[in-house]
Amino acid sequence: MDIVSAPGSGKTTVAAERFGFHRYQRGDDRGVLGLTFNRAAARELAQRVTSRWGESCLVYPHRIATFDHVYVDLIHRLIREKIISWPGSHERLDVRDDYRGLDGFTYLVPDRNWRRYASLNSKRQVVSLSRMVTKPARGVGAKAKHQSILGQGIVDHEDVRHVLRAVLEDVDLRALISDSLRVRVG
Repeated sequence: MDIVSAPGSGKTTVAAERFGFHRYQRGDDRGVLGLTFNRAAARELAQRVTSRWGESCLVYPHRIATFDHVYVDLIHRLIREKIISWPGSHERLDVRDDYRGLDGFTYLVPDRNWRRYASLNSKRQVVSLSRMVTKPARGVGAKAKHQSILGQGIVDHEDVRHVLRAVLEDVDLRALISDSLRVRVG
């Protein structure tokens, strides 16, 4: 369900009601997943759900999360099950909002710099690729610096999304993920 309307119009209230309705629907034991774009909205929705429906409403397999949190969970699962491999053989990643403060994070100039991003190679190993910068941006431009960051098990949300995009380009992996995300969308 996608709710679009003005602030204060009751979107979160409607979402909490729908979540609880599906959570307690008889005869269906699938998990209910409430997704939102940011952590503050996820916390607010979880608070509204538990306030209205009780703490047991959010007991596994039911949960509320951000899209990025679900993406990280998927990446961790793919690594844990050895479907993809991370540099340095990391199984748990240190996921950050961005690479700010790390060696190599810098201002990148259009038409003069390349920006690094994580992806998969044909062996399903996470690697560092690059693309030409077309507008001023911040990021990691040096391949060795980006590889070092990834090799330490550090990744930002943007690179998690890049890796997941590469995973979804693989037909077999796409089917695997689809099978694992059997949730009710209301």
